[in-house]
Amino acid sequence: MTYGGGVYKHVTGQSLGGHAVSIVGFDDTKKAWLIRNSWGQEWGEAGFAWVSYSDTSGIAEQTWSFEVKPQGAYISVLTPGDRSYVSAEASFSVETSTGTDASVQFLLTDDQGKNYSADCQAERSASTCNMKIDTNKVPEGHYQVVAISKASKMRSQVRHFFVINSVPKLALSFTAAPDTHLDHDLSGRPEFLIKAPSSPVPFQHLEFRAIDASGKIVARKSNDYVIPEMKMGWRTMTVPNGKYKILFHGELNYSGKMYSVDTPGVDVTVKNAL
Repeated sequence: MTYGGGVYKHVTGQSLGGHAVSIVGFDDTKKAWLIRNSWGQEWGEAGFAWVSYSDTSGIAEQTWSFEVKPQGAYISVLTPGDRSYVSAEASFSVETSTGTDASVQFLLTDDQGKNYSADCQAERSASTCNMKIDTNKVPEGHYQVVAISKASKMRSQVRHFFVINSVPKLALSFTAAPDTHLDHDLSGRPEFLIKAPSSPVPFQHLEFRAIDASGKIVARKSNDYVIPEMKMGWRTMTVPNGKYKILFHGELNYSGKMYSVDTPGVDVTVKNAL
């Protein structure tokens, strides 16, 4: 379905098939379901949409629910969070359900497969274990971490994080995708090819911006999973017809300071179909 914001309600037109989406919430004030699509954050409202209870397009016509039996015991890395960025002395913590001994070994693995380990000794009968690791002692870059229980050898799920201990070097540029022509009127969903090289770690945040004649940002599309080369799209229906300047903005926070870079702006004209 085409969705730009608000509450979607199919009124007329032929059903054209579709795919599964997840219903993750509801709002009786809006009289709508909150759904999560699988097309990424550039679709809808950061990947989500509101669909009216009385919609006739087939939302919730077939639904499934799952009851997952809880494990008898578990071990979970609390910090660092998945895809977090850490520097200097970083907090590492774990939670277990055993209630007997939360002591663990943190095993860090870099992209070259090299392992680094640190032992966390918990107090007796504690359900958590907390420690600091000096990340200056490991190379900067991307890591995976698992926690391994010393008592049961149970392993946590993998978490991914990034180590940064130097001022980042950032560059950002974009071009139109082959089927997008910025010198023509834009409508629908133009796409852009983005180059976002950075070191020693990836950008934390990448954002498309459309800016009107007064200098106000009137449309944004964000992505917090940034890779060196990627594609993003923009649904032009989110703005009225007219002239805009479009650009991409990238950010990376290090040592309490936000480092950012913008691409040069490109003037475009939006002309959506009526």
